[in-house]
Amino acid sequence: MKKRLLVLVGSVLLSTNVFGQTKGLIISEFFTNPSGNDSPFEYVELLATIPINFASTPYAVVFTDNGTATSNGWKAGSSVSYGFTISSGSVVAGQVVYVGGSSMLPLSNGGVALKTKNTGSSSGDSFGSSNSAGVLGQGGSNADGIAVFSVSASSISSSTVPVDAIFFGTSVGSAYNSSSSGYQMPVNDKYNGGKLSTGIFLAPDPASGDLVKATSGVYNPTTNVFTTVRAWAASTTATYNTTSITLTTGGGGGTNVAPTLSFNTTASKLVDLTSAKVSCVMNNTTDPVIVLGLDITVGDEDLTSLTFSMTSSNTSVVPNANFTIVGTGTSRKFIINPIAVGYATITLKVTDNGGLTKTISLSLAVSDSIATNTVSTDVYHTGSADGSTAIPVDANYMFVADDENNIIRLYNRNTSGLPVYSFDAGSYLATTGTEVDIEGSFRSPTNPNRIYWIGSLSNNKNGESRPDRDRIFATDIVGSGASATLTFVGYYKGLRAKLISWGDSKGYNFTAKAATGIEPKRIDGFNVEGLEMGPDGTTLYIAFRAPYVGTATNKAVIAPLLNFESWFGTGSPSSSPTFGNSIELDLNNHGIRSLGKNASNQFLIVAGSYAADGTFALYQWNGLSTSAPVALSTNLIGLSPEGIVDVPATLSGSFQVQLLSDLGGSFIPYNDGIVDKDLTEPNYQKGLSSLVTVSGGSRTAASFDSEQATAVESYTIYPNPTSGVLTIEVSAGKEETFLVYDAAGSLVREIHSSEANVMVDLTQLNRGFYVIKREGTNQTVKVSKQ
Repeated sequence: MKKRLLVLVGSVLLSTNVFGQTKGLIISEFFTNPSGNDSPFEYVELLATIPINFASTPYAVVFTDNGTATSNGWKAGSSVSYGFTISSGSVVAGQVVYVGGSSMLPLSNGGVALKTKNTGSSSGDSFGSSNSAGVLGQGGSNADGIAVFSVSASSISSSTVPVDAIFFGTSVGSAYNSSSSGYQMPVNDKYNGGKLSTGIFLAPDPASGDLVKATSGVYNPTTNVFTTVRAWAASTTATYNTTSITLTTGGGGGTNVAPTLSFNTTASKLVDLTSAKVSCVMNNTTDPVIVLGLDITVGDEDLTSLTFSMTSSNTSVVPNANFTIVGTGTSRKFIINPIAVGYATITLKVTDNGGLTKTISLSLAVSDSIATNTVSTDVYHTGSADGSTAIPVDANYMFVADDENNIIRLYNRNTSGLPVYSFDAGSYLATTGTEVDIEGSFRSPTNPNRIYWIGSLSNNKNGESRPDRDRIFATDIVGSGASATLTFVGYYKGLRAKLISWGDSKGYNFTAKAATGIEPKRIDGFNVEGLEMGPDGTTLYIAFRAPYVGTATNKAVIAPLLNFESWFGTGSPSSSPTFGNSIELDLNNHGIRSLGKNASNQFLIVAGSYAADGTFALYQWNGLSTSAPVALSTNLIGLSPEGIVDVPATLSGSFQVQLLSDLGGSFIPYNDGIVDKDLTEPNYQKGLSSLVTVSGGSRTAASFDSEQATAVESYTIYPNPTSGVLTIEVSAGKEETFLVYDAAGSLVREIHSSEANVMVDLTQLNRGFYVIKREGTNQTVKVSKQ
């Protein structure tokens, strides 16, 4: 409770009227000129200066829409004035409340309404006609006003003095009746009683969509004095449930100043405390609301005596008692602990030892978490639902592209929350306004700060042509960590047509598969989703989700673009791209959803269905067209992986990989029937990244007894089981022969090699058990082909 010395001289006493009537409610903001029909959206924001029980002490609010003021003043009625009687409910000192139309915006932003009416169809309390165009005027040359009375509307007469009032416009005009008749004025910081005169103070004239708000002011409920007059300004920014007016109390030689309380929008980077629309995830270990806490700033001379309380508009989601304040200084953490999924308006109140309060509010959306096998490492990235590809900046941050818009966002890899930076690539890509549908990306092997991104090159989901998706472009990373940004390098439009011609030449009939009317997510569709540099460091691999190819229409296809970086340059290449031979991969009836590799040219493939549903799998591959991918063992339950964040340095044994899931079309986060990407509030949308544990095919060690040596040489075969190619580690320089027999004892493969790693391709063999024997020995190893 902060004390300030007041020095009051005679002139000050006269102008502020220290003996003025108790106000109870004072005006802090009003909204009179909504876009479109004004009713029922107009409202006035009020600050309670004392506790009031309206059942025993009714109040009234009056709006005017002046044609010509009458001798009845505020009770003119008809189209001139409109009354609201407040006869139920209560307030406490420092509480911000609202009166106005039944559809006013504060109601959907956690605001507490003392009285609402459908002003477009309902008459006022005791006086005033309905009007769809609004019952609160818009100022202009005939000023309009708002008044607050400490009696019901029916008790107002031409001589009743309001406890507070404000007029606004460019001139008084017809709001003036006469020096002895018309609107009765209050005694407050702007008016000195009596009847409205032509020289009165007018608040700013609002333009369409403007609010008019008190941007400062200090009021003392003990003396009924504005010790600092209110400053009024027009604004297009609404800040609900808070006010810039400060309440003070006290007498004698000092004044007790109310505590201050605000969200620290600078410190809380992972939530949007400026809009105060915040989301959290149940059971998430890094959630910024539930675990880390929201940053708040408090102020008072005696910080140790402050007490906090919380009010929830939906106690079935967040009970009033389920919060914690961490810290003792001016900077503290506000932790909220929800118990169920849903929405709630949360109001935090601080009270000092003099009983003065300050409140702040936020709209909270509590989402469900997804049942995954990686729940302890799941990170929910808010602000976007459709993450499709990612590039790591370092161990803590990554750039994530979205396939529903053209924004590339910088997210924390390890902590849930909003992006710390966003880059709009669409403004550089000469689009017509639709999304590029960014699906793949990779980092340049020659310039580590350069990232290449590709659109899907596809039609939209209805088979309609989408030329804006025909883009491949480059950006450069500037800076590092949380400070990393992107600069645009260049782009190419026209790759789709070149790929279609290439596919036709390979017998894939891409022309038909990419034709208008053909949806991309079908087995004979046309949809690019993977992008990575091949093992030679110059050939770009463009990987398709659809179509499936091969004689059985069950293989994924990759188009190799030769000498990619030399051809692309900084964008707008002058020559046509050159493609190599197609690469067909057996991924067990899956297409390619993401493609990545490490520095050792070990490739990781996210395989998934051509359709919107279906299963996912991970494969390891060496990037060679002659080698088959090897299925990896992992649990992807609950995940919809679309992107590989980072490929580990080695893919042998057991390892972990961070995968990015697109939740947009399947996840219903708030159990309200609305899928993630259809949520109209971006701060409530969520994507997901997960740290998945993966096991390669096991390495099987076998001791082959050499007849040419007295020692026993040990060889290692992996992976076992396998879905394709086995590797046998041997000593280089010595010719070795390995024989492969099926379960019936028939010889099905014979391999001769003097290399250190002998490759045994079982891709074309049926599933089952096989025996590998080193020729000239009696040692055998049984392997499983899956």
